[in-house]
Parts: sequence; structure tokens; C-alpha cells
Amino acid sequence: MHIISDVLKAHEFFRVKNIKVDLVILNLETNVYEQYIKQEIENTILNKQIEYLKNKQGGIYEISGAEIDGKTLELLRFRANLKINANLGKIETQLKDLEEDYMKSISRLEDEPEILNTVEEEKVCRNI
Repeated sequence: MHIISDVLKAHEFFRVKNIKVDLVILNLETNVYEQYIKQEIENTILNKQIEYLKNKQGGIYEISGAEIDGKTLELLRFRANLKINANLGKIETQLKDLEEDYMKSISRLEDEPEILNTVEEEKVCRNI
């Protein structure tokens, strides 16, 4: 559950900087009676005294994977600007991996100038 605390800290940082970010916590816990993960998420939000941010624009949305269908889940994943998976370890590690992947893709673009030119042309076209 440390990752929930870290994500909530990041959300708080953005709020302090007046950057509106919707935080969606997708709980993929199977539908069990106790729902330990759901309770931990809610307790963490309560302990940080930010429950007033739940289900508001620029706030926190907690969604159960059992409550949404596959198409909605796919749309949510497609629309997300950043995806953090609690099963993949610490946020820092995941961000470093994302940065490495990004740097590799940039170096690949630099190695293939025709692709880079196409990307630059697309940027220019979008700005017009």
C-alpha cells in the first residue's frame, strides 16, 4: 500500500502547484467479501484528510475493476497520461523505466532522420 501513499503525495504536489490532475485508482482486486485493498485505499485517503477530493474534477477517483466492462477499462488505460502499476514496484523505479524507454525511442528517432523529419512535420502541421 506504500504506492497509494506515494501516488497521493504526488497528487498533493500537483495540487500545491495548482496543476489540475485527475487521479484514478483502479482497484483490480477480485470481488471478495472483505475487500482488503479497497479498505486500505479508503483508509489511506481518510488518514491524509483528503476525502473531500473524491469524485471531483482534479480530484481522486477510486474505481473497482469489477464494476466496469472491458471497453471502459481499455478506454481508461488509453486516456491515461501516466500509468503506475502497484505490481511493478516503487514509483521511482517505474518512472526511471519510462524515462529509459523514452530516451531509447528518441535515440532511435535520431538514428533514422526520415522518421524524425516526419515527426517534426507533424508537429508543425498541428501548430498551424
